[in-house]
Amino acid sequence: MYFFATLVFFAAGGIEALLIRTQLAGPDGKVLSPEAFDQVMTMHGVTMIFLFVIPMTTGAFGNYLLPLMLGARDMAFPRLNALSFWIFLGSGVFLYAGLLLGKGPELRLVLLHAAEYEDVRPRAQRRLLCTGADLQRPRDDGGRV
Repeated sequence: MYFFATLVFFAAGGIEALLIRTQLAGPDGKVLSPEAFDQVMTMHGVTMIFLFVIPMTTGAFGNYLLPLMLGARDMAFPRLNALSFWIFLGSGVFLYAGLLLGKGPELRLVLLHAAEYEDVRPRAQRRLLCTGADLQRPRDDGGRV
């Protein structure tokens, strides 16, 4: 299940890479708007690292190869493993639902802290990516960024 789910996310990341390269092919790329470009750029990085590379190495190869190498009939804690897969899949669907609704995270690949610049206001897109993290930092004059 991990293997095929990560392949689907790999294909989605490849489509995002094609969109990014098509946008940057000419000086005035008209494929994506600036907001959509930021969202696709962020989702490409998140997809390739957190939805493909890490789950493929730990989930797919670890779940399949480790029991074979140990000579075990099955892996230890199969229900915990199933929970981990469904949380992984749900988080990917959650992120892509936000992207399809135009509310995807738009922090680009570097995922800069929102309070680095005073003119940047925290938005729902940032909270979609960093759920539970407070991205606001108080300014010197006592106001909020």
